[in-house]
Amino acid sequence: MSNIEYSEPNLDLAVFLRDVSVAYRLPSERIGTIKEYAIRRLQRRIKYTSFLALDTINLSIRQGEIFGIIGRNGAGKSTLLKVVSRVLFPTK
Repeated sequence: MSNIEYSEPNLDLAVFLRDVSVAYRLPSERIGTIKEYAIRRLQRRIKYTSFLALDTINLSIRQGEIFGIIGRNGAGKSTLLKVVSRVLFPTK
């Protein structure tokens, strides 16, 4: 393993993330139809819980390096790849 400082990105880095977090808002209860969702949203009767998918992730990958992401289901692998590819923007 290389010992990389996470202070500032330099030019030989292909990917650099510092203290990245992604939080999702999930409805507390299941809503069956789009119509029911729209009515509850207009009435402001939907309660949300926050789910932290990524919590202060630091990552730096140099150009030409090969890396893999390993983890169990629900560990945040796809969320991390979406943040790196800029499909999803971090909440922090």
